Amino acid sequence: MKQFLYLLCFILFFGITASSHAGHSGNEHVQTLSKIAYAQRAEDNKIIIDGILDDAIWKNAALSSNFLQYEPDEGKAATEKTTVQIAYDSKSLFIAVRAFDTEPHLIKGLLTRRDEDSPSDWIHFAVDSFGDNRTAFMFSVNPAGVKMDVYIYDDAQMDMSWDAVWDVGVEIDHEGWSAEFRIPFNQLRFPKSESHTWGFQVSRVISRKHEIVMWKFIPRNAAGLVSNFGELQGIDNIGTARRLHVLPYVLSSAENYPVDNANPFTEGKELTSQLGADIKFGLNSYLTMDLSINPDFGQVEADPSEFNLTAYETFFEEKRPFFVEGSNIFNFGIGIGDGDVANESLFYSRRIGRAPQYDPDLSDDGFMDMPRLTTILGAAKITGKTKSGWSIGILNALTDKEMVEIEDYGDRYNEVAEPRTNYTVLRTQKDFREGRTTLGAITTGVFRDIKSDNINFLNDRAFTAGIDFSHRWREDTYSMQLKFVGSHIHGLPEAIDEAQTSSARYYQRPDASHLHYDTTRTSLSGYGANYYIGKIGGGSWRWGIGGYFRSPGFEANDIGFMRDADFLVTFAHGGYFCFTPGKLFRDYIISLSSWTVSTFGGEQVGKGVNLFSRYRFLNYWITTLGFNTEFDLVSTAMLRGGPSIKEPKRYSAWFSVSTDSRKAIEVSLNCQMRDDRQGTISYSIMPQITLRPSGRFNA
Repeated sequence: MKQFLYLLCFILFFGITASSHAGHSGNEHVQTLSKIAYAQRAEDNKIIIDGILDDAIWKNAALSSNFLQYEPDEGKAATEKTTVQIAYDSKSLFIAVRAFDTEPHLIKGLLTRRDEDSPSDWIHFAVDSFGDNRTAFMFSVNPAGVKMDVYIYDDAQMDMSWDAVWDVGVEIDHEGWSAEFRIPFNQLRFPKSESHTWGFQVSRVISRKHEIVMWKFIPRNAAGLVSNFGELQGIDNIGTARRLHVLPYVLSSAENYPVDNANPFTEGKELTSQLGADIKFGLNSYLTMDLSINPDFGQVEADPSEFNLTAYETFFEEKRPFFVEGSNIFNFGIGIGDGDVANESLFYSRRIGRAPQYDPDLSDDGFMDMPRLTTILGAAKITGKTKSGWSIGILNALTDKEMVEIEDYGDRYNEVAEPRTNYTVLRTQKDFREGRTTLGAITTGVFRDIKSDNINFLNDRAFTAGIDFSHRWREDTYSMQLKFVGSHIHGLPEAIDEAQTSSARYYQRPDASHLHYDTTRTSLSGYGANYYIGKIGGGSWRWGIGGYFRSPGFEANDIGFMRDADFLVTFAHGGYFCFTPGKLFRDYIISLSSWTVSTFGGEQVGKGVNLFSRYRFLNYWITTLGFNTEFDLVSTAMLRGGPSIKEPKRYSAWFSVSTDSRKAIEVSLNCQMRDDRQGTISYSIMPQITLRPSGRFNA
């Protein structure tokens, strides 16, 4: 406790010092009135995308400027001039941005992969082409020509997996640098109309100054992003383009490996071939259909190797193109927290095409030839948003029956490793009050054709459903979210027994009087909810209270991802955010949070307090301080189905410091101490050096 008080006093001292020395920029009440840009009609195929703004259209197109700083001096005029011009023809939208710079030799552009952020200068622009104040398409480029495209949803959430087909050219000269974008209209979504008014935003990053400037100024304490855009007017009579993309493929592979004479399935070589196609088709200006026939996953990046000794499965990111694009519409998260808990959702696309789940019980002399993945015969999805504000997502996929060939005890035979399975997801969401209130629903279904006794441990039917509601009020400074979910699984007693004894619930625990383990069950149902209300913007103070719970019978892992059921969580947090530079700090954050976790039987399995602070100095060095304590607990999972076990209280403290990330050499140091109050104390010191001697090298 003495150490805790020392740390608390240290953190409060930093905060009080910062407050007492804080200066005032005089821009706390900068007006955030609407800003309007106008587009100029151009002749088709007359604009050359090369970054050199010498096309005739740029001599006549309206010029817009007056960018204001988002960082470091909020609300002040930009230190370097930036101008933007907009044009369009019958097929594309064109954006020309001139980023003037008084020191062009210091312009910074790092060469990286597409969609990879870096400490470079950047130009970003975004359009809310649907005009719903919730969704937007953002396109970015740095002076090295690295492209980035992002789909923004729920006003501020970023989907980095979205990729569009578009062009951009950049040019560095004695006045600074410029970027010239061409965005085909068939890559955007907009309602059918003779005249369009779209949300619009342009921002620029000047890396060496740590400066971010915006065409339409948005205060740092604002809660939303798209809802604070300016307007783009003047786009008329562009119609809606029919979208059709076909990507056929042929894949062949040859694998050679040493022959194992003891294993009859190692022949020394393996030849395979595949034929398939991905098709994207615009049903109308609102909805798009994606079809995948025998999907090609040959170019997908491999998952990292793992050695998992825990009772819980590892969450892997989705990397297959068909499932990645437009995945945000199907998102229905049910977890709150960090790590794999934050990834809990009613839909986890990695279930489709997963590795076969059957694991034959072989003798020491037995061998098998097991398919590595389940074959996806076909998949289709429809995504989009209607003019009336309905977001729609429909997905259906069919995977084939997979067989495993076994040789054991001198016999060779085949068994079903995974049954033929159909997966269905239906998702919808409706916007109200210009996107500040939403109401949505989701339902999922899994149907397995189980006809073999060896796979009776799988559910033959599994369903989940959910309703979500969000509401923001008082100029988006307050927010409320509600979610209700339910599940139902059905199968033979072996399947339901598997669910009851899984690591998510451990019905067989001898001291769990509120759980009823029944080996004759053929179904299991459950329910849950998430709730939160808090202040998310405006001023310096933030706070929130909320929680979530799941009944013991809730199960979503047939098509979703979840770690646990049988818990009730409540939490509260509060914090002070200072964005005004003072004599010592450029900005800082101090926050305090607490939580409790119990089972439906009243067992206390979690209770703790966390104190965190982050300070950014005037020289852009950053330091963090934190303290975390967890009180005496009971673990219901440590013995994996055995009785509960008492865990001692423990605490941890940490400190980190990092130098200016703009520099060619960046140094950081992380220090941590943990004490479980039972004689075990651990310390860790983790230094890191990042070298960027040029725009093409990073170590």
